[in-house]
Amino acid sequence: MPYTLLVCADSWGEKVNLELPFPQQPTIQELTQYIETVFDDEIQALKPANAPAHRFSISRIQIYDDVLLKWTDLQSPSQLHEYDQLYCFQPQSPWQVDQQKDLPAPRPPSRQPPSGFGAPAYRPPSAPAAPAPAAQTWAAPPAAPAYSQPSYQTDQRLAPLTQGLSQPAGTALLARERPNIPDADRQQCAFTELDEGGKGFISPEELEKGFRARGIDFSSNTVQELFQKGDFKRDQRLDREEWQSFCGIYPNTVDAVYYRGRDLAAEQALRDTMAQTQRDLEAGRQKEAELRAAADAQAQQNQALARQMQEQEQQLREAAERRNLLEQQERALIEQEVKLERQKDALRHSMHKFKETAMAFDRDAAGHGSPRRSRAPDHDNKGLGL
Repeated sequence: MPYTLLVCADSWGEKVNLELPFPQQPTIQELTQYIETVFDDEIQALKPANAPAHRFSISRIQIYDDVLLKWTDLQSPSQLHEYDQLYCFQPQSPWQVDQQKDLPAPRPPSRQPPSGFGAPAYRPPSAPAAPAPAAQTWAAPPAAPAYSQPSYQTDQRLAPLTQGLSQPAGTALLARERPNIPDADRQQCAFTELDEGGKGFISPEELEKGFRARGIDFSSNTVQELFQKGDFKRDQRLDREEWQSFCGIYPNTVDAVYYRGRDLAAEQALRDTMAQTQRDLEAGRQKEAELRAAADAQAQQNQALARQMQEQEQQLREAAERRNLLEQQERALIEQEVKLERQKDALRHSMHKFKETAMAFDRDAAGHGSPRRSRAPDHDNKGLGL
C-alpha cells in the first residue's frame, strides 16, 4: 500500500497539485529530491512554447496542520502523515513568481513518477469516484492517462484544503525563516517552559495556560483530549516520558508551543526595548523643553542686555557731545582769558609809558616854573585795577 502525499507547487503561473506515492514515509531529503524530479518533468511537459527553459528547485516546503488549521514549515518527517497537503516554494525569478490562488484538486503527475527513489509506479485506486468539480478540473496534456478521483478524496477531506485557501505564506513567510532546532531540544525546552516551578511534570491547567499564552486557542475540552492522549499513566500529569509520547502524537502542536514561546520572548524583549526607548524619548523631550525654556530665558536676557547697551551707547554719544561743547566753551574762555591778559599787559605798558612821560613832563614843568599842579604818586592809578 503506497504512502501518498499531496504536493502543490507553482508552474508557469498556475497551481499544480499532484498525488505522489511512496512505499513508506520518506525522509526530508528523499521527499525533496523526489518532488524536484517529478515537478521538473511536470513543468517541462507544461512549458509554453515561448517560455525559457529552467529546472524546478525547492527553497522551502510547508505542510498544512489539520489541528492548528494553518501552514507551517516542514522540518521533520515526524510532521508527515499520509495524504497530508504540502506546498513547495521555489526561488523567485522572472519566470517563477508564486501567485495567490486557491489550491486545485490533486491529480496524478502528467508522466509516470520515476522509481529511482523507491516509489512504485503509480496506479490509480480501483474504486471509482466522482470527478473533481468543474472549477478544479485539470486539463492534462494529451499523453496523460485518464484519471478519476479516488474514493478517499471526498468533499469533507478537501474542504479545509481547497475552500477559501490561498497560498498562506507567500512573500511574507519567505522572510520569516525559523532556525532548524533539533526535535529533542525543542521538546525539552517546551516541557521546561510549561512545567511551572520545575516539578518534573505538566498538569492539565499548565498545558492549557501554556497554549493560551501562546495564542493556541484550544477549548478546555480539546486541551483535555490532547492531555489524555499523552497521560497513559492516568495520573493527571505528563512526566518527561509521557511528554515524549505527547510529542510523537502532536509534533506540530509542540513545535507551535516552542516557536511561539520564542516569538513571545522576542516580542517581550522588543516591547521592553520599545518601553525603554519611549522613556528615553520622554526624557529627551523633557530635556529639550528645559533647554528651550533656558534658551528663551537667555534670549530675553540677551534682548534686555542689547537694549541696555543701546541706551549706554546713546548716553555715551550724548556725553561726547556735551564734552565737545564744553571743550569748545573752555577753548573760547581760554582764548578770551589770554586775550584779556594781553590787553591788561598792553594797558600796563601804556600806563607805565604814560607815567614816565608824566613824570618827565612834571620835572620839566617844575624846572621852568610851570604852574602845573603836581599829582600824588598813585593818584593816576586809582580806578584802573592795575
